[in-house]
Amino acid sequence: MTLLAVFDELEQVLRQEDNLASVALDLAQAASMPYYNGLMFRVFDAHVPHAFMSGGRYDHLFERFGAPELTAVGWAIDIAAVYQAIHDQLTFEKGD
Repeated sequence: MTLLAVFDELEQVLRQEDNLASVALDLAQAASMPYYNGLMFRVFDAHVPHAFMSGGRYDHLFERFGAPELTAVGWAIDIAAVYQAIHDQLTFEKGD
């Protein structure tokens, strides 16, 4: 399955009202990564055992590598966890 197909499935699942109710945004993330210097966040879902998305602000990261100062915000998605949750939900709905 391609990454684009995974995102398409994720969009379809999240568009269902019942699934959006299980998604939570946590803005109280403590700075566990030394390169973050501002707001950090995590996104949780009742169907995934850990945060499946996280990110934050890291204004001085590029300077550590000799690049000019640059304001930045980034995030990452645990695609494997999202795919597994979608697969499990679809399997449950089919009754397999």
